[in-house]
Amino acid sequence: MKRKAISGPEHKKEYNKNMILLTGGIGAGKSTIARNAVKRLLDEKSIAPDDLFGYTTERLVNASGALEGFEIVTSGGERCLLASTKRKTPHKYMGLFVNMAAFDKTLTAEFERAKKYPRALIHIDEIGQMEKMSPRYIAMLTDLLKNYKTPVIAVVKLAPGDDFLDKIKNLVNAELFTVTESNRRTVEIEVYEKLSAAVKKFI
Repeated sequence: MKRKAISGPEHKKEYNKNMILLTGGIGAGKSTIARNAVKRLLDEKSIAPDDLFGYTTERLVNASGALEGFEIVTSGGERCLLASTKRKTPHKYMGLFVNMAAFDKTLTAEFERAKKYPRALIHIDEIGQMEKMSPRYIAMLTDLLKNYKTPVIAVVKLAPGDDFLDKIKNLVNAELFTVTESNRRTVEIEVYEKLSAAVKKFI
């Protein structure tokens, strides 16, 4: 399906709850809930594969299963090394060297494309501490979340005193779900319903 570009101002209309944020502890099911909601919309043909933007974060391990880094994979299949134990950069986080330059370039291009298309759905898994090290990425993402009505479902790493999470969860168009083992089934149903409504309203 060929995408038809539209101008940015058409996105800046009245705010709705178009941004779904998922946070919670490790293993609570945040990423699974987001993936299932997006998959269901694709299966129902509420969105087409070409309408999906964003990225997932994949672990890189060696033959013995030890962590060697993380890779960003965009919805279009583009891959970018986010962090590595071997490829040294000036930026380091918990024993990993963060590849901020390539990361900025790849994701800035991905989100700039998303802002220009009328049926875009953005799926972000995840906004973690390494991603938050990039002022360019955070500024670009904050602008997207605040000023465009594009539907977004994003997993945000839970961290005490997190200024970024505190800022975006209070946006008028955002709804934050804290996922636990006990509530994840209920949350998954509600998240799908909210995202489906946002997609239909946006289209």
